[in-house]
Amino acid sequence: MRVFDEDWLACNPDLTPAELGRVMSIAWQCQKKIVSGELPDPQRYESIPFADQFVDRLESGRDFLRALINRLELGKHA
Repeated sequence: MRVFDEDWLACNPDLTPAELGRVMSIAWQCQKKIVSGELPDPQRYESIPFADQFVDRLESGRDFLRALINRLELGKHA
């Protein structure tokens, strides 16, 4: 993402400084996870053809969303 590029910022006029800060924080957290090996390196991950990972990516997304929904549901009852 070219978050400091004037053209990119112009295409996102509703982005507040707080939201941009949050995006940068998330990016930094992900970078630390990549360096530690907790997340795969994006270049290596994306070098595998999507068709070869289609099912795995769908299952991963499904599992993430299910866990998120469960956390949100638990929060409702707390």
